[in-house]
Amino acid sequence: MAWYNIKELDEKRAKAVEDAGAILKRANEEKRELTTEENTEWDAYHAEADKCKECALMVSRQDEADKGLVDAIGKESKPETPETRSEKDTEKAFKRWMQFGEKGITPEERSLVQNNSVQLRTVSGLGDSSYGGEFIPTGISGRFVESLKWFGGLRPIANVFTTAGGESMTIPTTDDTGCTGELVGLNTDVTDDHTYDVATNSATLATYKFSSMVQRVPVELLQDSAFDVAAWLNKALVTRLGRISNAYETTGTGSSQPGGVAYQASSGKTFASTTAITALEIYDLIHEVDKAYRESPSTALMQHDSTLKAMKKLVDENGAYIWRRGSIADKAPDTFDGYPVVTNCDMAELGAGNTAMLFGDFSYFWIRLVQGVQMVRFGEKYMNTLQIGFLAWVRSGSVLTNTSAVKKGASAAS
Repeated sequence: MAWYNIKELDEKRAKAVEDAGAILKRANEEKRELTTEENTEWDAYHAEADKCKECALMVSRQDEADKGLVDAIGKESKPETPETRSEKDTEKAFKRWMQFGEKGITPEERSLVQNNSVQLRTVSGLGDSSYGGEFIPTGISGRFVESLKWFGGLRPIANVFTTAGGESMTIPTTDDTGCTGELVGLNTDVTDDHTYDVATNSATLATYKFSSMVQRVPVELLQDSAFDVAAWLNKALVTRLGRISNAYETTGTGSSQPGGVAYQASSGKTFASTTAITALEIYDLIHEVDKAYRESPSTALMQHDSTLKAMKKLVDENGAYIWRRGSIADKAPDTFDGYPVVTNCDMAELGAGNTAMLFGDFSYFWIRLVQGVQMVRFGEKYMNTLQIGFLAWVRSGSVLTNTSAVKKGASAAS
């Protein structure tokens, strides 16, 4: 069972948001700006609410990872199956490989991992097979890929898929929202005019290589069987891959790097201020996107955390706050005007000429992985300091396949 209660965290978050709202409501009723003290108090309440949300998300992810485990109290262990036993043995062998390298595992362990791995090969070039080898059991690789989803909020709503090879893909694209059919009378020819053919284009989805950079681990740490090296490296290396890939998937130019959704989205609304935003401007941005794209499960608003802070203070014509707190327990997102709000800290903040907000159907943003995450172990290179090096890497690419589906809101140039 989780060490926090998600329901209690949701309730605590709701109380903090309610208390912060009361401050804004009082100032709104008195038709004045917040005082310095009120601003500080409002920030403190929302910092507490954000902390509760982070804790609840962490617990929710941990609970999902622990689905196969029993609760600490009141439940019997589930019978072990050949599949779960094989997975445990594979993970155990993988951890021994991390500790001792290829020469330090038995032929049975090597075979077990090789038969359940994304890839297994020796890095050549130094004449010593213990210098490096790379392989990640599919279960662990899958968790690496799953963990990448939680950086930036983009991958959970994008179209993410994996391919065996990394050659460039040409994706046919079209936007036919401006066309319709016709009413045909009795014995009347249907329109057969090529000018009404669906206009098609194409987008190229190339892949690029991202690395975590080498993470050196002391030999003593690897020898400490009480320390879960695999879990620690999972977090450290995937955090690095998640940060760098999300940055390019957000702002990449598409030239010798992935195409970023903020870079490739079409223009929607220019805000009047360089440092502020209004509810009416957000409504304008929303309605710049065709209604056909506004009703998808992947339709959302995306912005930096500091922009979200400004959005939380916006009210409608009746003085009601437009931002609505979601529920981690019910897996309901925060919303603004009914649309999910996605915080992506690789988005630019409000500032002169910056693309500070996106709105649209993010299922048209494609993210492609090649064979999942892979790992390299450097067994000899750093032994002068008694360290082993580990490097995680992934090939991926991204492109917005329909620029009309996602529109950008930009701050005024000056």
